[in-house]
Amino acid sequence: MSGKRVEHRLAAILTADVAGYSRLMGEDEEGTLKRLGAIRSNLIDPKIAEHNGRIVKTTGDGGQSGTGTAASITTSGCVMKNCRHRIPPSESLVPHIIR
Repeated sequence: MSGKRVEHRLAAILTADVAGYSRLMGEDEEGTLKRLGAIRSNLIDPKIAEHNGRIVKTTGDGGQSGTGTAASITTSGCVMKNCRHRIPPSESLVPHIIR
């Protein structure tokens, strides 16, 4: 061994996407993007941050977030799923997001 200390970092990753995204975009592209943006800014981003996580990557219909512990990322995912009822109907993709 060279005597160098190897530092290991653990990461837990949550991946989510919107079920039926292509259909929703086909039906109402502008409205779908508006609702998805509202859900991200009002629910997803705050819950990830609340559990010491960060958004790692976003795509049109989903993304990945990570944190240092499996418990934190699992809790944030469960909280987001259970908070869906708080999204106003005008902004909701509820039947299609986070199953």
